[in-house]
Parts: sequence; structure tokens; C-alpha cells
Amino acid sequence: MIGKKISQYKIIEELGSGGMGVVYKAEDLKLKRTVALKFVVPRVLKKQEDKERFIREAQTAACLNHPHICTIYQIEEVEDSTFIVMEYVEGRSLKGIIEKGPLKVEKALDFAIQIAEALEAAQEKNIIHRDIKSSNIMITPRDQVKIMDFGLAKVVSESQLTETASIMGTVAYMSPEQACGGTLDHRSDIWSLGVVMYEMLSGHVPFQGEHEQLVLYSILNKYHEPISALRSNIPYEMERIMDKCLEKDPTERYQHANELLVDLRRLKKETESGITPRPRPFLHKRRMKKLKSLVIPGIFVLVTVFLAAGYFLFDWFRPPPQRKTSIAVLPIEDMSSQEENEALCLYTTKDIIRKISLLSDELRVVTYDLVMIHNRQDKPSVSIGQELNVEFVLDSSLLSDGNRLQINADLISVKDNSVKNTFKYETSEQTEVSILDIQDNISKAIVTELGIHFRESGLIAAKKGEPQNDDAYNWYVKGMHVVDTQDTYPNAEHWFALATRMFKNAINLEPDYALAFWGLGAAHEAYYNETGDEEDLEQTIVHFEKAYALNPSLAETNLGSGWAHFYMGDFDKAHMRFKRALELDPMSPLINCDVGSFLASVGLFYRAIDYYSISIQLDPAYSRADVLNAKCQWYVGEFETGAGILKRLLDYQQDDFYMHREYANHLMMLGSYDKAEEELSIAEKLRPGSTEANHALLHAHLGEADKALAYVQNIKSTHHYVATCIYSILGKHDEAIENIKRGIEIGFKEESRCLYCYLILQYHPCYQSLHNDPRFVEILNKEKEKYELRLRMYGDF
Repeated sequence: MIGKKISQYKIIEELGSGGMGVVYKAEDLKLKRTVALKFVVPRVLKKQEDKERFIREAQTAACLNHPHICTIYQIEEVEDSTFIVMEYVEGRSLKGIIEKGPLKVEKALDFAIQIAEALEAAQEKNIIHRDIKSSNIMITPRDQVKIMDFGLAKVVSESQLTETASIMGTVAYMSPEQACGGTLDHRSDIWSLGVVMYEMLSGHVPFQGEHEQLVLYSILNKYHEPISALRSNIPYEMERIMDKCLEKDPTERYQHANELLVDLRRLKKETESGITPRPRPFLHKRRMKKLKSLVIPGIFVLVTVFLAAGYFLFDWFRPPPQRKTSIAVLPIEDMSSQEENEALCLYTTKDIIRKISLLSDELRVVTYDLVMIHNRQDKPSVSIGQELNVEFVLDSSLLSDGNRLQINADLISVKDNSVKNTFKYETSEQTEVSILDIQDNISKAIVTELGIHFRESGLIAAKKGEPQNDDAYNWYVKGMHVVDTQDTYPNAEHWFALATRMFKNAINLEPDYALAFWGLGAAHEAYYNETGDEEDLEQTIVHFEKAYALNPSLAETNLGSGWAHFYMGDFDKAHMRFKRALELDPMSPLINCDVGSFLASVGLFYRAIDYYSISIQLDPAYSRADVLNAKCQWYVGEFETGAGILKRLLDYQQDDFYMHREYANHLMMLGSYDKAEEELSIAEKLRPGSTEANHALLHAHLGEADKALAYVQNIKSTHHYVATCIYSILGKHDEAIENIKRGIEIGFKEESRCLYCYLILQYHPCYQSLHNDPRFVEILNKEKEKYELRLRMYGDF
């Protein structure tokens, strides 16, 4: 079919196939637009009445004109082929997005509102979809929902069609009335939306089974596991709305889509205002009498029950899912006389958090960064625990005296402020107990004290990469602390000299210490980002590869090796290393963030945003992922989203010059030039000389050509994207296009990132004035081919 001309349409490529037929991307030769053609397989329209029904339903769906519904243009019959001509939607299916991990609450809520708006529009015309599922929902590059396949809709008033009582749709998304072949109305679509909401928040559908009969049995006779048992940060109102959609009795669901929309929009408003209700504290228990009222007679159900009875007989008597015990490990306080153990206290705290998390899946452990947001001087530990919504806190102190080091830790119940147990450990030459042993012992003691069985495999995983020498560990954590806090030092030379000396001290004590080499590589990489010195880039690669060679089983060493190969231009091997790092530690905010940075560096910004979002979801206080997410939003023209992220971060990080500078960039694109100038002034005070390029861009937006061009003439990199933006804004198309060509030619050799990739050229408004220039169109088409190739090669982790 590819390349074939049918009627006025030329087939370009196949987009997908299913039970109803095959969908192709095509060019409408008359109207010069891209469309999608859905060819219906002949067996579906074998009888004349089937064809009449199909045409009637397609005609009905064609009357739906809504931004969140894929538009049907017409239905055609050519020779023996019947096909629907519809809007071509570019983007990804919601199912494909969910497969990468559960969505953030805000994102799921936004998508749910858009889907509900589409259902409301359909309901007003008395149309139901019958097959709402995540694979039938497309998300465009601008996060706009498009519901597909309304061509299979049914007019509710046409009773002659309902008499067929045919079961359509994917089983897992079927309403109870649809599962048993009953008459359907718009409330069935509301049920399916409830399933999609559950899937967005949990990563899987609420009703599962080894085969379709077991899924159907669950839909008819069992209640889903509460979403709050799977995610602790779900607002109570979000769960209530979803549960109401999933009521088995249609009369207890939302009766109209507009009722559902009212609740969803109210929740969105509360979420954005920061007054969202706290997550539900306890799981609720469903009333069994509801189940009894939902027993539906009929042979279909009897057969289903018979097939599934043996499987569910045991499951029926299982206790309801229990809520995870939760704990916050507070930063260890240094009680030593000279308070010289800041780095050791910090990393021991982090390592205890990491080890407890690895020892058991039955314990929710709050991330270190999130604890630090709530940790304030003179605030009682129980108050911090209450703010973090945990049952226990670990309050610890460290005391060092020469070669002896002692840690005291109190496990405190938040409910009544009682000390459940006190743990005391110390290092000594006689017992040969190390600080790493103390971390292990505290972690195991906590899990055991809380009545949770710990996994030996988790303990083995926690010990991976640890040194034999306590002093080597101490030097390593000091080095990492310097790298992590580099912005607090007067200059880059100062922190870099300190960090590298500490890592080398660790390596001298333990020459095979892989993480120390990784840390040394990270120090050189951070310094290279400051100075651009090629020698530091070379050292970054050398030390990252040395770390990997010493221990290829660590997530960190795979991560470092990924960047080493990236800098060497071997993206295939870099992708392989990043993928392995993610496999080894999928719950690491750092690794998910770095995967996002790799994807952003090769121009896959939307995929990068996915992983930055996962990183933020894993650790809501991980500001680095938030800032990089905002940067990607800037690249693809989503300035309101990016500005919102940065404004939120600046509410509690006012001294970060980079955030102020990036916020100014977003404000420029939104036309808030005065506010952008204010932000640039703050950034300049915090880091003198850091805003020259940004001021030049602002001059261009304000029409101050002389000031903007003066900057361009003084910079060394004539292909710099700020210069190109300035040329484009000022209407200097020849200069802009020549610089873009030069930037593409240089590519990764100098910048280590994709300055002029397809998404930037396509969506960034600075380049809008070039879009009618044939030279730019040619560049854009070539970059699109590169983008699609990279998406196929590196977009999947």
C-alpha cells in the first residue's frame, strides 16, 4: 500500500493495525494536508447491515468537532475498500507514556480533565465511545489529548443497534455492564475513564488476570486495590473522584461527564493553589453488600465464574492490602567538639536511607532532600515527622574522639512521641567495626524493630562498591560533598583542588575503589563545565572508564561510562551504559535525571522531560531535575510551564543565579520584559558577568538592535544559539541561517549537545520568522530525519 494512490490520497506509511483494520498516514493531494486513513477489514463489513451500521456510526461521529477528539473528515468507498478519512495526530499514545512509569498527579489530572471534556461533548450529542483506553488516547507534543476511534461510537437512541449487545472494547477497560453484554450509555465511558486514571497514577490497570475470563470476573465481582496503597502522595479527593468513576453500579457513578468535570477542575484549582487535601491516612474497606447487589444472571457470567472460581477462592480470603510503614531518617547531628564531620554525617544519613530502602519493599522511606526541606533548627523531630506524614523518625547524633567514633540513634514514634528503641554503635580498633558496619547494623535494626522481614539480597546490593578502608570512605564522602556544594566556594579552582585531593587520598588508601574514581571523574566533569578546558574533559573520560573497569556492576560506574562514551561521540555505547545504569537502580533520582540529560543532549526533549519528571516524582526536592525540565520546556516553546517550575523553585532558592537567569529567559518569551530585566539583575549580582548573553537577547526582543548585535560581534562562537536567535528576531535571515548551518556542522564536537535540533527549530518562537524561508525549510526537514532516527535508536529505555 505504501506509495499507492487511492482516490485523492497518497499512502505514505502504515501507522498501526487492529481488529477493525489498518491505519495509514497519507497525503491529501487536493487539499495539501496530511491525513490518516482507516481501512476497515472486509470481514467486519461482510453483511450489508454491518456496512450500513458502520457508515451510520461514522457519520454520527463526524459531527463531533472538539479539540480533544480526533476529527473525522469523511468516509469513502473505493473499489472493494471502505475507509474513514480523519485528522492525522502527531504524538504518542497515553499507554506508551504510562509504560515509562506512573504520571505525576498534576499531569494525570490535566489529561483526565481533557478526556472528560471530550466525553462531555460526545454526551451532548448522545454519543458514546465504548472503547476508551490508554492506547486509544494520543498525546500531542504540546500535551494535548486527542481521543481516537470515535468512528466506532454508538448513538444511544438507536435501540435497534443496542439489541446486538455485542461486547466491544479491550477487556481491562470494560464497565461491568459492558462485560456482561448489557445495554450501554455514557456512564460506561465514565467507568473506562476511571480505569485510565488509575492506570496513569499506578502504572497498571485496576483489574488484572492471567486471561480474559479472570479479568472479567474481577470487574464484575471484586474491587480494585485502593490507589493510596500504591502511592502515598495521592490526594484524597483524587482517589474519591476515581473511585466514584469505578463504582460497579452505574447509578452510583457520575451520571454526567459535566459533574465529573466540576470535581476535576476544582481539584486542579486546589492543587495549583497549594491547598490540596492531604493524602488519605488510612485505607478504606469496601462494603460487601454492594458486591451482592451486582450479581448479574446469565450464561456468560456463570461460565466466567466457573472458570475463575478456583483461582479466586484463595484470593477471596486474603486480608486487605496493608499500608506501608513509613519512616524519615533525620540528618545526623555532629556532636564532636570541632564539628569536623559534616560530610560524614551527611553521607552516613544518605547511606542509611539507601540501605533501609534496599532491605525491604514494605517500608516507605522519605528521601533525604525532602527531609531537608522540612528540617529546620529548633523544630522537634516529631513535628518534622508529622509534616512528612510518617509514623516514625530516626533522630541520630555522631561523636568522634580521636580514632573512636560513636553514633546514637533514637527510633521515635510520631504518634505519641515515644522512643521505640535506642541504638548505640561505635567504631574501635579492637572490634574492627567500621562506619559502614554501623550503617548496616542500624539499617537492619530498624527494619527488624518495625517487625519487617529484611531481604538478604537487599543487604548484598547495599554493600556493592563499598571500600574495606574506613578512611578511604571518609575521604570519598568529603570529596563528593565538595562537588555537591561547589556553588558555596569562592571560585571553581578552590573547590576543584579540594575535591580532587580528597578523591586521590581515597584512591591512595584503596587503589581499587571504583566509586572514588567515579567521584574524581565527576569533579573533572563539573570543572570542565565551568572552564571548557579540554584536558579536564579527557580526565573525565579516563576516570569514568577506570571506575567502570574496576566495577561494572555499579549503577554509578555505568552512568559515568555512559557520559564518557557520549563525550567520545559513541552514542550507541552511551545509550547502552545509561540503560544498564537505569536497570541497576531504577529508583535513583540522579540516574533518571542523567538519562533525561542524555536524551536532551541528542535533541529528544520530550523524552527527556519524561525522565526528569520521573526523577522529580522519586524525589520532589531534587531541584536539579526541575531546572533541567524547565530548560527543556524552553527549548520546545512551553514557556508558561517552564516559568511556573522556576518560579516555584525560586520561592525557596533565592540565591541561585542560574535559576534567576533561566526564569528571565522564559519571561522574555512570554513578553514580560520588565520582569525579565529584574531577574537578570538579581542573577548578575549573584554571579557577575553571567548574564551578558541573556541581556543581548533581551535587547533583541526590545528592538534595540545595536546593543544586541554588539554582543554578537564580541563572542567567539559565531554559531552560538543566542546569536542565531538575535539574528532571527532582528530579521537578519541570511546571518541566522548561515550560523545554524555552521552550528549543525560543528555539532557535538564543541558543544556536547544539540544546539539546532529539529524540536528547537520547529517549536522555538525565536525562529518563527525563518519558517517561510526555503533554506530553513530544507534544514528543518533534514533535522527532522535525524530526530526520528535518534528517537528510534535512543528513545527507548
